Amino acid sequence: MESLVSAWIDGRLIGLSRWYTEYHVRTCPQCTASLPFLFLLKARLAALPGDTTPDIAPTLPARRWTAVAAEWERLDREATGP
Repeated sequence: MESLVSAWIDGRLIGLSRWYTEYHVRTCPQCTASLPFLFLLKARLAALPGDTTPDIAPTLPARRWTAVAAEWERLDREATGP
């Protein structure tokens, strides 16, 4: 959940992954308690001068990311209907 919550805070989630993460954050006391600190951290990082965003390369091979993305899209279609 840590990577999903981080991506959600950064505004990088859409569809089912966003819905699930928002649901989890609302129902998980630990995540709910962490939110103010995570948003503060994001704001402080954004206030730093220059490009301080680390280049985070995916740790899975491209074919695996393609498979993951395809499955998320399938689940999103199922959740929202045709």
